[in-house]
Amino acid sequence: MRLIILAAGQSLSLDGTVKGLIINPVTGLSLIEHACRSFSFCDITIVVGYKAIEIMQRFPNLHYIYNHDWAVTNNAYSLGLALDDTPSYVISGDLIFSDNLAKRIELYTSNMAITSTRENRTLTAINCVLNDDIITETYIGPLRSTSNPEAVGIFKISDQNLLRLWKQRCLKHGNLFVGQTLPVEDALKPIYSVQLPVDEQLYEINTVLDYMRLIEHQKDALHART
Repeated sequence: MRLIILAAGQSLSLDGTVKGLIINPVTGLSLIEHACRSFSFCDITIVVGYKAIEIMQRFPNLHYIYNHDWAVTNNAYSLGLALDDTPSYVISGDLIFSDNLAKRIELYTSNMAITSTRENRTLTAINCVLNDDIITETYIGPLRSTSNPEAVGIFKISDQNLLRLWKQRCLKHGNLFVGQTLPVEDALKPIYSVQLPVDEQLYEINTVLDYMRLIEHQKDALHART
């Protein structure tokens, strides 16, 4: 399996800080280090763009793909540059999650997306319409139904035909998010919604307030263990 980390975007809401280099205040590891440790069983590719040299100097032994158009495209285009026929995990470079979550995902043989039913969603959240546990549609904007979970930015696609179609869509619609281009209409090769386990914590760092909340959550967790 291959791990593709999408880390090309500009972090305007984080004072220009490179998201992948943000440090977990408890572990002292960057977001990229967390992802690499969690998916240590994979070959790792990082798609870079904004301040690419900072990431490449920090992790010189990883494989890189450069998105020349990082300033005018979204992460769908970055993924389109990276995808091939190799079964892949795809994650956003602004996430912190546990090593245990990656191990759980590894057990699933199906094509899947990690989803969450959290109530507080932004208007840019990628929401999923389900038929049982199969994703039949993804959409962005106001929530149509409370039964529509959010795709949190972690995907596993093994089927070669789905990988090829996803790549085509990402390159054609490079201004979208990867979840919007997910090829979910093929009933013969379904993509399943896998609910984020209730005992797993996942943090998305898009703004300074997100990072402040992470610090507070980590403090609470430390106090709970002492």
